[in-house]
Amino acid sequence: MALQEASGAFVIERLSDAARVANRQKRKATTDKDMKLLRDLKPMDWERRKRERENENDLQ
Repeated sequence: MALQEASGAFVIERLSDAARVANRQKRKATTDKDMKLLRDLKPMDWERRKRERENENDLQ
């Protein structure tokens, strides 16, 4: 019985390690995509969007 509990704990630990790695890879992919989008944005677009956001905040 103890062996079965130990192997179950080992499997759970491995699964949580796998989930952690998957989450890390997903986060990295997201940040890479975000960085590409930011690089692709032209400076004028960035300034215009910033102004639009500030205007929306002022209206609220």
